[in-house]
Amino acid sequence: MARTAKLGKDKRGDRTIEVSIRFWTDKITTKGAVIQKHAWDSGTITMKRNSLHCIRPKTSKPFNSILDLPSVLAKVLEEHEIALHPSSKTRKVVKP
Repeated sequence: MARTAKLGKDKRGDRTIEVSIRFWTDKITTKGAVIQKHAWDSGTITMKRNSLHCIRPKTSKPFNSILDLPSVLAKVLEEHEIALHPSSKTRKVVKP
């Protein structure tokens, strides 16, 4: 059963659930200078803290390729017991 919380005065953004994706940038240089806006296609996914939703971040999960992002994101959401509700557009495409 889902828990509920009262919506009172909250900071802007507290009603959202935020996930952070970070890409590694180590060892991408030209003659010792950083190449701006370049990164590897691997990194970590981290859940952000949210007291309204009772979310306490756990350990970051690494991904080794951008192709791993959906499965690692699903693991992070599951680990934090986040339930996603399909939008009307998703319901048109995916049938139960």
